[in-house]
Amino acid sequence: LKPLRLQVASVTAPRASVAACAAQGMAREAVDPRVPDQGRPCSCLCLETLFRMPQTTGWLELVGEAEGPDDDSGKGRRIPLASLPPLPSRTGAYWSQPITAFVIVGGISSLLIYPSRGVAHDPTLPVPMLRVALMWLLCLWAVVAMSCTIFIVMAGASEIRRSEQTCYPIPEEVARRLQQSESLHGLENIPGPVGSKTRGTFCVRCFVWRPPGKDRTSFEMRRSHHCSICQRCVTGFDHHCDFFGRCIVDGNMVCFNLTIGMLWAGLLTSCVMFFIWAFCGAVDDVNKSFGSGHFESK
Repeated sequence: LKPLRLQVASVTAPRASVAACAAQGMAREAVDPRVPDQGRPCSCLCLETLFRMPQTTGWLELVGEAEGPDDDSGKGRRIPLASLPPLPSRTGAYWSQPITAFVIVGGISSLLIYPSRGVAHDPTLPVPMLRVALMWLLCLWAVVAMSCTIFIVMAGASEIRRSEQTCYPIPEEVARRLQQSESLHGLENIPGPVGSKTRGTFCVRCFVWRPPGKDRTSFEMRRSHHCSICQRCVTGFDHHCDFFGRCIVDGNMVCFNLTIGMLWAGLLTSCVMFFIWAFCGAVDDVNKSFGSGHFESK
């Protein structure tokens, strides 16, 4: 086992609480009843250490090295999630930019579908089944594009949310400033243990652990990032899209590509509809002209 050091919490309690733990035959942390979910068993401490603790010691907290880089036992457990500062406020662009996306996607869909209805139901044009099928294809493309837009805007894909797994252990410097009501302004994101697969850096704005950075030489691997517009940390960050007003990440990349693809699919389908209307209509006019004898020689 790696050596551990103890940090004594500044909560007073009778010495009997420590002695009671020692009487059980193993070293355990003495729990402050005023702080919920703080007690964690510790079998690495000797009884002599406990008996030498001052009488004002109420509970202990492990702040030393853990068993491994991903072991979340130890430091930062004394601050409940509810006591953490609120998440940063969203910016105005976070709320205004998606309006543009809905207006443009809905507008383009309407401009492509409405004219196609007239072409599809024109009895003078040939291949009526094909024209109706193309019109319904345009409707399908529009539904897919709008559904993808709604998912990108509303789902919050790949956002790192606060939980026991993402917030703990809180780094010592952050915990110290929070307990002493000090400002975190100017504090850089805190790197995690070397070799950890889950704790790359601790964001001092969202108070969550972000996965470690990926290999920049690999195209398929993207990094974690705190967006200055969304004011949240996300994984698999690619870019912030001003059109949708959201971060484009691994979790919504498929919808992002589908929305762009539906635009080109709608334009292609509309071109086929226009070709049927223009070419077949012209051929029909020529046939009518020949049938009426307009081109007969005098």
